[in-house]
This record gives sequence, C-alpha cells and structure tokens, in this order.
Amino acid sequence: MLMTNPDFVRSVTATVDLTVARFVTLAGAYPAAGGYAIGVTYSSGKTGDLVPYVIEETAEVEVGEAIAVGDALMSDASGKAMKLTGTNTKVGRAMSAAAAGGTIEALLIPN
Repeated sequence: MLMTNPDFVRSVTATVDLTVARFVTLAGAYPAAGGYAIGVTYSSGKTGDLVPYVIEETAEVEVGEAIAVGDALMSDASGKAMKLTGTNTKVGRAMSAAAAGGTIEALLIPN
C-alpha cells in the first residue's frame, strides 16, 4: 500500500465483505457502477467490521481495465477503477498506469 496521511483515513462499518484498494460508499458497500464513492478501502473487512478508507489525497486502487496515466476514473459495481464514461461520477484521476487486475495510484476527487 502507498503511504497515506492518517489525517485522511476514516472508518466505515462494512455492510458487505470489502476488499482492500477498492472504492467504497458511506453505506459501507461498493458504489453502483459509475456512482458516488467516499473513498478507497485501506484494508479488507467482513460484513460488520470497521474498515478504514482513504478519503483524500492519493490511494492505491485496483483497476478493472487497463488504465493510463491521466485517465479520469469512475468506479465499477465491485469498487474497481474504470475509465470515466458519459455522465458518471468522477471519483479520481490516474497518477500511474496498470493493466486490468493491477493497481494504480489515484488522486481522489471528492464528490
């Protein structure tokens, strides 16, 4: 995991099993595809666990498709980063590149 400023880490109660390095909502679940995300999980957790998430600055995010440096990002329904399409919610910008299944450093965009 990338180093993260602890001032930008919060916790949410998981309402589903959550995987590290994925977008998450305040409801403790993954966003709907293209939907709002509060941050990125900093560790994994089971339903009912308090799971830390990064709310600001940069975070390591798993990608669901090939991502290039500078791509605007949205979340898919499993919390993975995808290239922003249409009028979906922009949740970040890629600061590094990776193939599908890899991880990138993403600059988080509050929404």
